[in-house]
Amino acid sequence: MQDHTFIEETPNHQKIRILGVTLLSILAAVGLWIALKSVLAEIVGAESLEAAQGYVIADMASFTAIGLFYWGFISGLFFTPVPVEILPVLYFKGLLNGNSPLFSLFLQFAALVPAHAIDYYLGRKFSPAFLNFISKRKVYKAKRWINAYGSYAVFLFNVLPLPAPILTFALGIARYNILRLSVLFLLGNAVKYLAIIWIFSLTQ
Repeated sequence: MQDHTFIEETPNHQKIRILGVTLLSILAAVGLWIALKSVLAEIVGAESLEAAQGYVIADMASFTAIGLFYWGFISGLFFTPVPVEILPVLYFKGLLNGNSPLFSLFLQFAALVPAHAIDYYLGRKFSPAFLNFISKRKVYKAKRWINAYGSYAVFLFNVLPLPAPILTFALGIARYNILRLSVLFLLGNAVKYLAIIWIFSLTQ
């Protein structure tokens, strides 16, 4: 006798209701951010806030070590429009501009670690909501695939210029082992950036 597993998909009317709540939550978050920015401008002064923003933009445009930190954190979040794939290029450009290889490496890791932690947390925390918009059958199928081949995939996604933050978010939904994910994330990025440093040393 065969063992059949039945997976109940979310009805369309429930998906629409959840989508409406999600959009309202996003609008509320944007409104809160604008309000907090206005309050911060009043506390420290609009000119000081604009000056601080100017310093951040200048560092990012010049690819300084601290600028790479900003780039790393922003691109490390799966929901930002800045692709994480550009980080190795920016890192190499920063080395050509005179950045310290090890200090820049430390700052990029310092930015990527919390960004990927946020990606995983959002996927894990809000997985029930996301499962209402996508096929649960496909998610469980992907989870079985990840359990079988996930270690290689996570490692390669972090070594190669691939969208690792999106994978981390998906692994959060699939509730992938956080310790294993962290080790593979660190190893993959370490290999990638050490390779960049080695290539940079050959150009000098």
